Amino acid sequence: MAREVNIDSSDSELRLALTQLKRGQSHGIAELADRISAMEDPPFAPLAEVYLALRNQEKARKLRKATHRDRRRSFRNMRRTGGSWPPAKSRASASR
Repeated sequence: MAREVNIDSSDSELRLALTQLKRGQSHGIAELADRISAMEDPPFAPLAEVYLALRNQEKARKLRKATHRDRRRSFRNMRRTGGSWPPAKSRASASR
């Protein structure tokens, strides 16, 4: 429903998927993770947790590295512009 009104719900979808995996329900979760990982700016940390729960070590490791890169980039931008941490989402990314 959130996608119908252009609200990014990928983080909550991944948290729900992780809960389902912990309960032993894995139907369709790999496809969900693959769909979200193909997004322009996926939530790296929750996505890595889902791949780790799916026992896909390689994808989880790559996403963890991307998480650290993204945080370093945000911190550098914050220092450069004198902003606060964590950086607020821009209006363009919030409207996705």
